[in-house]
Amino acid sequence: MGADQNLIRAASRMGEKPWDYSGIMKAIQAIGAYTAQKRAIANELTSYGANITNIKAVPNEVFNGDYGDQNMDFMTGAKQEWNNATNIIKNPMVLPSSKKYKQAVKTINNIKSVLENNKAGLIKWEEIRKGIQNKRAKMSKGTAFYAENRILDIVNNEADANINNNLIFTNKGLMYYDSKLDEMVDMANLTNGYKENFIDDTLTKRIDGIIAKYGTTSKEAGDEFQVGEVTSAFKGVFNDLKIQSFDHLRSLAYDYQWDGTASFVEDQSDRLLQLTNKEWYEQNPDATKDEILVMKEQTLASVFGANNQQTLEGEMLDWFVNKTKEKHVDANVKKGEQGKIQLGLVGRDNTSLYMDLREKQGAIAGIEGKRSFFIDNTEFTWDSKNEKWVYNSYGGAKAVEGDSQGKFKDGSSEALLFQFKNDPDIAQALGIGMLYGKKQEDETEEIEVKSETTLPTLNVDSTQVDSIQS
Repeated sequence: MGADQNLIRAASRMGEKPWDYSGIMKAIQAIGAYTAQKRAIANELTSYGANITNIKAVPNEVFNGDYGDQNMDFMTGAKQEWNNATNIIKNPMVLPSSKKYKQAVKTINNIKSVLENNKAGLIKWEEIRKGIQNKRAKMSKGTAFYAENRILDIVNNEADANINNNLIFTNKGLMYYDSKLDEMVDMANLTNGYKENFIDDTLTKRIDGIIAKYGTTSKEAGDEFQVGEVTSAFKGVFNDLKIQSFDHLRSLAYDYQWDGTASFVEDQSDRLLQLTNKEWYEQNPDATKDEILVMKEQTLASVFGANNQQTLEGEMLDWFVNKTKEKHVDANVKKGEQGKIQLGLVGRDNTSLYMDLREKQGAIAGIEGKRSFFIDNTEFTWDSKNEKWVYNSYGGAKAVEGDSQGKFKDGSSEALLFQFKNDPDIAQALGIGMLYGKKQEDETEEIEVKSETTLPTLNVDSTQVDSIQS
């Protein structure tokens, strides 16, 4: 994957040696710097609220600008041809059945069609100008560099009349002559390549809800990361977007900001472009920070398209699932009511078990003496016959369960420590090392007890949790 051919072609025209990579980079820098300058001008025009609601259908520059004489000649010539053909039709000596008469009618119809096409182009141009600020406000960061530059040209036209000055009447209709690309552009194609940002509040809330449910909230409840359920939830989002269009899914990759910091493509920029931030600066030493950002953004815009839709979908799905898993790892198990800490087990009354400081002290004594202790009226004890830690669950006595992946054997000291949230004091009582290397952080309020001693804060090392849950 990399920059698309449109960017390379545009860059190669500007580079000293089209086949030389450094030349291409200089060209991309120039494109980025040029875009950055136009963005600044467009932002200023927007902030001043440029009045674009009272534009005449025929801009003054059409007849007084760079191609004013040419446009005047076109209209004058069309008018003259129209008059000549009209005179033929009006001539009583020219029979309607004659070839001359029929050609005159054909000429008038052709001229009428040409004029109507040019008129339609002027109306389309006025429509584009009136709506350009709104279009720019809704523009996706996945809009290709050439399309964004055209959008900026239209915005800035209110100040420099650049496009007005390059409007040309033709037999095919009104055209815009793009001098930079040396091509004529029909009004209907003027904003081709534009991509809309489809990330609205409804979609954002849906995605944020999935992240919260399977990331922070599930961890606070003491649940393990449910990779299958998370994957299915995000697939549901993807499928709903694809039903609307591929551009809706593509907008998710470019416009949804994870924690307000970076989109999928921005976060994966180094890998997708195979250029680190340091290399961008090394190869563009004269570029400003803003220009570098524009260069990267516009190059990233060309990475994903309809030709690699499945690649985009697969990589983005992995990214969302992994980022949600990071949320789960970084979150803390939430303390229950009245400052109690929720364990990972269900007790004899079929409810979650919560441990306070006194119960913890009793548990430590029971573990060290290998005798019974109680948490929330649920008995734990050492089964010396089978050499297992057991507890009185809702369904009867059973070995303390390990993790769902089977890393910790049921009834083992490691399983007990796992269900007690890797508490360092419990680990010490069991005579084993902590499962994750460090204790689990818990930023909620400390347990309120009459004793002046406070319960140690629980911490988890995120990298070790990753290895356990993977």
